[in-house]
Amino acid sequence: MATTDELEKKIGYEALVKLSAEWGGTRIYVPSTPARGNGHLTRAQAEKIRELRERRHWSVARIALAMATSERTVNKILGRHAPAPTKPRDKPHAA
Repeated sequence: MATTDELEKKIGYEALVKLSAEWGGTRIYVPSTPARGNGHLTRAQAEKIRELRERRHWSVARIALAMATSERTVNKILGRHAPAPTKPRDKPHAA
C-alpha cells in the first residue's frame, strides 16, 4: 500500500489533494494495467450504467453489452444481488 509521500511523488501535490478530497478515507483499487472489460469501471462508467437503466430503461444484458462488461458487474453497480439459490423441496416420506 502506498503512503501519502509516495503518492505525492508519483502524481504530484495537486492531484493528491484532489484524490484525497474525492476518495479520502476510502480504499480504492487501482489496476496496474487498465483494460476494457476487466470488471473495474470508472465512476463515469458507473454513472452511465445508472443513466441507461433509469432514464432509458435498458435491460441489464443490453447495458452490459454496450459497456463491454458483465451482467454481474452491472447488477453490482445497480445495487442488485443475484437471488439466493432455492433448495429443492424434500420429497414426502411414504408412511
